[in-house]
Amino acid sequence: MRGWQLAPTPPIPDDDLLTLVDHQQVLAEILCRRGYGKMDRARGFLDPSQYEPAPPTDLPDLERAALLLREAIDTQKTILIWGDFDVDGQTASALLLDALKPLTDVRLHIPDRVRDGHGISVESLKNIIETDHPALLLTCDTGISAHDTIDFANAYALTTIITDHHDLPPRLPDADAIINPKRLPPEHPLHSLPGVGVAYKLIQHLYYVLDRSHETPRLLDLVALGIVADVAEQTADTRYLLQIGLEKLRHTERPGLRALLEVARRDPATVTADEIGYQLGPRLNAAGRLGDPLLAVELLTTRDAARVPILAQQLEGLNARRRQLQRETETSARQQITDDPSLLDYRALILFGADWHAGILGPVAGRLAEDYQRPVVLLTAVNERVARGSGRSAGDYDLSQAISATAELLLGYGGHPGAAGVTLPIVNIAAFRRALSESLVRLTPALSDSPSPSGEGVGGEGNLLIDSRLPLDSITPSFVAVLDRLAPFGEGNPQPIFQTDDLQIISAAFLDRLHEHRRLTVQDANGVQCSVFWWNSGSLELPTTNIDLAYTLRLNANHEVEIVLMDYRLHDQIAAVPHIGPRLIDCRTEADPLAALAQLKADVPNLTVWAEGFAKAEAPGVPRHELTPGCPLAIFTAPPTPGVLADVLNRLNPPAIYLFGVEPSAQSPREFLRQLEGIAKFVINRQGGQIDLATLCGRTAQSEGIIRMGIAMLPGMSSALSGNTVQFLTRSDSPSQSRQLHAPETQSERGLGGEANPRFAALLEESRAYRDYFRRAPLASLLTTE
Repeated sequence: MRGWQLAPTPPIPDDDLLTLVDHQQVLAEILCRRGYGKMDRARGFLDPSQYEPAPPTDLPDLERAALLLREAIDTQKTILIWGDFDVDGQTASALLLDALKPLTDVRLHIPDRVRDGHGISVESLKNIIETDHPALLLTCDTGISAHDTIDFANAYALTTIITDHHDLPPRLPDADAIINPKRLPPEHPLHSLPGVGVAYKLIQHLYYVLDRSHETPRLLDLVALGIVADVAEQTADTRYLLQIGLEKLRHTERPGLRALLEVARRDPATVTADEIGYQLGPRLNAAGRLGDPLLAVELLTTRDAARVPILAQQLEGLNARRRQLQRETETSARQQITDDPSLLDYRALILFGADWHAGILGPVAGRLAEDYQRPVVLLTAVNERVARGSGRSAGDYDLSQAISATAELLLGYGGHPGAAGVTLPIVNIAAFRRALSESLVRLTPALSDSPSPSGEGVGGEGNLLIDSRLPLDSITPSFVAVLDRLAPFGEGNPQPIFQTDDLQIISAAFLDRLHEHRRLTVQDANGVQCSVFWWNSGSLELPTTNIDLAYTLRLNANHEVEIVLMDYRLHDQIAAVPHIGPRLIDCRTEADPLAALAQLKADVPNLTVWAEGFAKAEAPGVPRHELTPGCPLAIFTAPPTPGVLADVLNRLNPPAIYLFGVEPSAQSPREFLRQLEGIAKFVINRQGGQIDLATLCGRTAQSEGIIRMGIAMLPGMSSALSGNTVQFLTRSDSPSQSRQLHAPETQSERGLGGEANPRFAALLEESRAYRDYFRRAPLASLLTTE
């Protein structure tokens, strides 16, 4: 049975946050858990007009690339755009074509998925150079590992610009400009841009240089389409571009996009990111998987009203064929597992079908990865000796990194943590299965002993994070309307999952003639009934007893609530599911902790680093009150007390913890009080005497108890507490009505010779001793917070 874990309830730091979400406590808690508890961040997350995007020029080489494009435009040179065949590549290609074609001669090439595979072929480029004579090669969504091809282009004196977003190779190609957001630090707001986002940022700056900035908004509908279809991480600038792009898409002037929405039977005015992902994306992808991706690019860019319906129907036909091929391939793959259950003994599920169509292996792998909760790679024959395939990951596995560790068995590979492609000799498939499984276990040890899927419920292993429990009668259109303000949902901002227990299934009916999907009617103990959609459930048995339900919520076009089943468990057979804590990685023996932390920041997306006691300009991380919930956590500075550690972990609920435990400079009571006195004087002179307790704790790397006692011992000063704000005052300014944090009467307690206060000295010694213990203790006992 899949484990369900109820998310911890975070404190809501600002009462105004409740007002922002119409006093819906559940939604305010979700915002806090996702790192948007502060009003400025919450406003920017919910309302793109309140968000300040990063400038395009933050991307390395972008200004140089814009200059090179301007030179080509000014001299009317031919530009060759080299795209990729998935929707991210299609939309990026369409965007560049749309933006550059009015300015100079532009040619577009997108390789054939089955014949050519990903990347830039030297042979194909040679043919294009001989026929079209381009002066500049501009890639989109590809090229970051194309060393040989870029060298070939350089030999022909082509100017070369790479725009891509895939993981960086150890050495970059020798191009004139390389724009890739992975060259930025992981915490940079542009780091998660997909290929179409990178292309847009380049054109945004080019149009600014050309004094055409007023034209860039017309490209945003393509940006939104590509972001959703590529399952890009919807955080920071990527989310911002999706929000404003969705609005543009809902009023698109592109006849091809309007035709695509029409054949998908979607209302342009209300289309959602979810509908783009499930309805528009697959239709465009069908061109790249089974036909010619240039059909999709033409549909997105043409203004020929007579051509549009022809292209839309061609894509519709390809999509129908894609669905049929996916069903047949999935049936064949599942039969292999039935015939040989030992395939599930491996951490990676590797399957080979000589006659499977290469174009649909990725989506089928994704379905199997979801069901079996492990990475899946499906392979088909290129010829009698070579296989090529696509993989999809699941859970916390980094598929791209794991595959790179098996490189000696492969002829080629590439991708990112969630998806990857491989080419290898057919004779190496069995060895690849073993090596990839071993690599996954080594790289993700906390998941290595997870059981195979079994028992009641939907899906397999893995912990389902429940945002909140809800009674059925609280699921109203008004509640879901406020919930929808957290949209668009996707990677990096998943749909909230809710739970309702002890429901009876009153009826079940199939929704389609192929009997793939069901609609259930469920009822609670009070007689409240709701309809529940259960996708891809046609082959699953209906539970015969009451169930607990995990689900997502949305409003349909008629503003009616739709409940979508994510998982269920039998109510009368609930096993005690042990708490599944975070994955622990011990970094306490690193010889150079700062260097190790720098590498970790580069390797772990969204890492939040707890570091205290540093000058702000030199700090490798942030203090405890600024840490981001729900992200991997590096504990760089050893905490001052176990209580502080427990509070931080309970608030953040990190999926992984990297322990460094560096000890701040050892301080005697006298040294600590001098540090505190210096902070107090600065605050009086520069901040009107006000500072909050949390900031003081972070600056000194100490507990609140030590801070409270220490500030009461400063000579010549008084301190008043209002909420969590400290007001430092000189003795002459201190009002008699001030409420003292601690008001000792004797000079021996108030003087800088803090050793005279044995209780204060003992607290500092306890903190030092705990930090020493933190450096040596076994992990299991160290993080026991109960």
